[in-house]
Amino acid sequence: MEEHSGVAAKGDGMSVLILLEKVYEEAERVIANVSPDDMQKPTPCDDWAVRDLLNHTISAVALLPTVVRNETADWSQDFLGSDPAASFRAAATVNLAAWRIPGALDTPGPEKEEDGSPLPVVPGAKLVYMNLVDTFVHTTDLAKATGQTPDFDPNLAKTLLAAVQAIPFDSARASGAFGTKVEISEEAPPVDRLLAFLGRRP
Repeated sequence: MEEHSGVAAKGDGMSVLILLEKVYEEAERVIANVSPDDMQKPTPCDDWAVRDLLNHTISAVALLPTVVRNETADWSQDFLGSDPAASFRAAATVNLAAWRIPGALDTPGPEKEEDGSPLPVVPGAKLVYMNLVDTFVHTTDLAKATGQTPDFDPNLAKTLLAAVQAIPFDSARASGAFGTKVEISEEAPPVDRLLAFLGRRP
């Protein structure tokens, strides 16, 4: 897989969407192997069982493009349905189509949270990386919680590490989606440094 810069530059939209598509494919595979008996198992995300993490993972894929369009997003709804893998696939299909709309990667996200608190103005080109990172990391979380091993391209973690280091992550940490950065050796593998940056202990 071709290496990409941390944040999609103008003209690099197709590259990041190819990466996103590949991450979604692997996420769907991991989700398809989650059994009903796994749903209440603990995960690397504090206070989230597997079911909670699945719902968050699908909701982020389903709703982040609507945030870019300044549409109201209902984050409280249940996205799992009777077949979480099929629900994820449907969300990913709509998500990719939304990011492929001309101009979507240049559109800035909202300036305020629903409660009126300010947000950093982040263009779609960075928000799409948030979809990418969120799905990559939470697929890793789900795999760990359910005894699976995710099959991601080794170069992808290096790309995503550069991406998250260039994105304002304070609000994501404050929401509890990602924890406080864990100190780790700079010589550690990129995937371990990525997980540590996002509050995981590799």
